[in-house]
Parts: sequence; structure tokens; C-alpha cells
Amino acid sequence: MNKNKITPDNPQGVEYPSAVTKDGTLVNAIDIDKTDPRWEGVSFYFVGCEGDEEEIMLFVTRKHRKGVTKFFRHKSGYIGERNDQDRQLHNYSEVRIKQRFDESVENGQFLVHYYEVKSCPFYSNCKNINSFFCKGQPRASLKTINLRELYDTCSLEKSEDKYIADLLLTNSEDSSIKPMFLEIFVTHKCSEEKIKSGNQIIEIKINKAEDAENEIIENAGDIVEENAFLKPYGEKVVPPIMFYGFDRYIDNNDKVEFLNFTLTKDNQDLFGNCSIKTCFDVDCSLPDNTIISLSIPKDELKNKDIYEYGMALAHKKGFQVRDCSLCHFYKLHNLINRPCRLVNVRFNYKDKDGVDRYIQNPQIFQLPYRLEGFDKSKYASTCNEFCYDEERISRICHEIESMHAIFQIDETVRPHE
Repeated sequence: MNKNKITPDNPQGVEYPSAVTKDGTLVNAIDIDKTDPRWEGVSFYFVGCEGDEEEIMLFVTRKHRKGVTKFFRHKSGYIGERNDQDRQLHNYSEVRIKQRFDESVENGQFLVHYYEVKSCPFYSNCKNINSFFCKGQPRASLKTINLRELYDTCSLEKSEDKYIADLLLTNSEDSSIKPMFLEIFVTHKCSEEKIKSGNQIIEIKINKAEDAENEIIENAGDIVEENAFLKPYGEKVVPPIMFYGFDRYIDNNDKVEFLNFTLTKDNQDLFGNCSIKTCFDVDCSLPDNTIISLSIPKDELKNKDIYEYGMALAHKKGFQVRDCSLCHFYKLHNLINRPCRLVNVRFNYKDKDGVDRYIQNPQIFQLPYRLEGFDKSKYASTCNEFCYDEERISRICHEIESMHAIFQIDETVRPHE
């Protein structure tokens, strides 16, 4: 028999770089020095078969011109089915990843990373989705969890929920924490039945022993951007790692804030009002007598006055509204021969502590449309010198068109143009 030829009758011809001791400790042949008394009397077994006398391995040191080669092989005459190199790679990866988990007790961290998708629960039915930059559109981001905070036990080939896990992570003190499966994929993937069982499963593809050292980062699946894990010439940086049964889809409640202006009609009088809304309720629950509604994302409007924008738009649409901010004489520094009622207005009010306060020119020009009852529309409606600043109004309306503004108008009460 050619001893160098590997056959079913000569499986001891296969050279293995690793084995396990009787207590399951993984050892690499290259690290063994038989002159060290620590190794005296130690038995080595095929990886994953610790304690099985039929699986005892021989430690071989082979000298050659370039140095020494160390490896394990089966005993002469061994005939078995577990000498397959794929099986050895599978068993080695199980034992090595378990070893990594057990060793992580020292620093308290065994991290895995998978993708979760945050999206607004109303995203698919949002009528305003194209009207602003939506913060709720589905976005995938990498989430990190520390399995050491959830589990304290890692077991080889253990049964759970009628399935046998390559590695089963459990919490010995809290039975409410559902176990997690770590599956090693060398030649056979997880069955569809196991994947659909609802158990949390991480399937790790192993092509070579070094792959058992890789970080556990999801890099394949429906929501993973494959290009992120490819080298320029298309080769995958690391073998596929798949996550099954994880809660990926969570509600993103990051709402877009809108400043809202409404123009309502009471009998023949028009009233402007402002409020803050979110993208969830913009253009909803408007008063029945609303004529115009204008909503602009707060981030886009910045420090500008939504009331001023709403009144300018109302005027542009043909409604006879007045506001000091629309007047040609408003905020002019040279008021000679340009009368403005606000110049001589003294506005009295109480602050949040109930203390009497007052504001007068020039600060009164800097007030928003309404402060504790101060209303520039009220002053404009009785001002004999009021004159629309059509150029400024057109500029404001043009700015509105460039924003992600949501605009509604009741055409039934709109004046004829």
C-alpha cells in the first residue's frame, strides 16, 4: 500500500493541523513541544470527538531540509467516516468559535453585528411623501449586540425546540431569554424548516480554518448591500454570514416638524393663525372654515415668519388680507414722509412670570406676527397709509415655491382673479 496515497483504507494519510484534548480544549500541532512535560501523557482526539477512544490521533513531527512540520493523523488501520476534511473543518470551527465565546468572559464582550431597518409606520401610505425630505423612509443600519450580556453558556451540538444547533447559546439564570443558534456552514446550509422555525439563527460560512476567527458581521441577505463586502474584482471579502429570525423592522418615529399657517373665515372676516405640526398630522384636522393652509418644514423656514409667508400667499391668491409685514413702509429706517403706525405703538404685556412689560419701536418691528395678543394685522387693517409691497410679496411667494411647502386652498371661496 502506498502510504502517501489517501484512500478509505488509508485515512491516516490525512494531515490535520488541530485536535482536541480529552476535556475538549482545542490545540494546534504547531504549538506542541513534546519535550515539555506538560504534554506528557496527553491524548489527542479528532476535533469534536474528545474522549472517543476510536478517535485518538497521533501527533507527528516530521523533519525535513526546511525545518520541522507538525500535524495530527489517525492511527494506522483506522477506518471511519469522520476523517473527512470538510467534517474536520466543520468541527474545528464549532470548537474554535465556542472557545472564543468562552474566552470572552474575561472582557465581557462577544459582539455580533446585523442590519435592522428603521422606517415610519405610515411611510407606505403617506400622501405627503414627495413633499419634503422624509426622515421616516426605510433605512438599513448596522446594529451591534453583545451576546455576552444575554448568554453565559455555549454548548456544542445541543438540541433545542426539536432542532440540533451546532452551537447553542443559552442563559442559565434567565429562562425568558430565548436561546440562539450559531450554525456552521461548510458544505450544508441550514434547512428551510430550521430557518423558518422562528429561532434566532446566525449561519457562518466557513471555507478555511481562518474563517472561524472572523468578526460575526452580517454580509449577505435581502437587505444587505452586497457591494460593501466585495473586493474591486468581485471577490467576497469574507464568506457569507446570514442572520435569521431577528427583529429587523422597527418603527422610526423621527417626525418632520412643520410650521403651519391657516386662514379661516368667520362670517366676512378673515383670520390668520399659526401652529406647529408634524408630518403625521399636517393638513389633517383643519377647522371646517379653513380657506388656506400652508405648511413648511421648520428646518427650511429657519427664522422666517410663517405668518408673514401665509399672509403674502393669501394676498397673492386674491384674498383681501392685511398685515404690517406686507406693507411697503414696514421696517423702513427712513420714516420721514413714510408714516407707519408701529413707530408710535407701545405694546403692554405680561411676561411668563406675570410681570408687566412693554415693547415699543424699534423692537416692535422685530416681533413675530403675534406676541401675547399683539397682532400686526389688526394695526394694518385700520391704517390709512397701508400699501402692499408687491415686489416683496412676489419674492416671498417665489421662495415658497422653492421650498417643500404643502399648500391647500378652498376653491369654492376663492376670489375671482
